[in-house]
Amino acid sequence: MTTLKCAAVLCDLDGTLIDSGHAVDAAWTRFAVEIGRDPAEILAMCHGVRTIEVMEQLNLGTPAEQTALEVESWLIDAGSVPIPGAVDFLRSLPEEAWAVVTSSMAPTAASRFEFTELTKPRYIVSATDVERGKPDPAGFLLGAQLLNVSASDCVAFEDAAPGVDAGKAAGATTIGLLTTNPYDIMAHSDYVIADMSGVRVADAVRTGETGWELTLELDPVR
Repeated sequence: MTTLKCAAVLCDLDGTLIDSGHAVDAAWTRFAVEIGRDPAEILAMCHGVRTIEVMEQLNLGTPAEQTALEVESWLIDAGSVPIPGAVDFLRSLPEEAWAVVTSSMAPTAASRFEFTELTKPRYIVSATDVERGKPDPAGFLLGAQLLNVSASDCVAFEDAAPGVDAGKAAGATTIGLLTTNPYDIMAHSDYVIADMSGVRVADAVRTGETGWELTLELDPVR
């Protein structure tokens, strides 16, 4: 067991709090077939990055944001379920001490909380809230700013390498999950856990009017 202290938690969404892997693969495969591209090529580009940036890289000659919204609407329609441990973990966090930082667009992100048991956060930093997506640290820096804490005092949970890189660039302590990628891809995280059942809030102490000191207990892999 490993113990960490932090002021706030920043969580990725798909693959970290939400098990949407099958829906993501199905949506991008459908899209690849529609545009006449190899699904394997598209799937290799999409995990952990903004949908709109995938569209920009593909240079399809159509409005990137409009096309991204269409693909993400398929994700919403497919539904999703929480990652093991995610529901209990979020319920144990003070509302002022956590935020979601996702590569999904705002409607998709909101749907994850509307249609599951996951506690809705006060703040969601979505794809359209920053100019550059992961691995750029902008999303995590904005999430920390909204919580009125330094990113270096945060713990960031991620399931993909670009997200871990973004968390590290922001100065956060990174915790990688093995819900989407194998250990060797996530090993550059500061800590690696199997899923959200590998972490719990051992203590949450208020500091001042709005601040918190959180004590997290991890069950690291390897």
